[in-house]
Amino acid sequence: MSSPPSLDAVTAVITPPRRALVATRDAALGRMIAMALQLQGYSPHLYCDGQQALDALVTEPFIVAVLDNHLPTLDGLSVCEGVRASASTVSSVPIVLLLLQEDATLWQGQRGRLRLDAAVFIPFLLPELLAAVAAAVDGEE
Repeated sequence: MSSPPSLDAVTAVITPPRRALVATRDAALGRMIAMALQLQGYSPHLYCDGQQALDALVTEPFIVAVLDNHLPTLDGLSVCEGVRASASTVSSVPIVLLLLQEDATLWQGQRGRLRLDAAVFIPFLLPELLAAVAAAVDGEE
């Protein structure tokens, strides 16, 4: 006679994964962010190209996106424009943008138009990024 499944096993089956998209130009930075998000209970999916990130965002369900503004192919703001222009429900996914200090003016000018949830300036501390992600996700739930 087998024992009943544990509560954790049942919860894992009925709780959908908290999918997070991470797109950075630097693969090592992306892996670090992905590991930190995984420790917070997210299921991170890593991309190092803006077009690939946009394609994933408009075709797959994510609860948050962390986008480097300096991605190859399409920059983070262009990816955000593509997501916001999408006719599907993904158009409202919370987006946290990774910026360089010299991008501060750009961030101020585009924040409202693109409905950006947060910006984190490089270099950053992981707790700062995780707090921005949590606030963006909590704002959507």
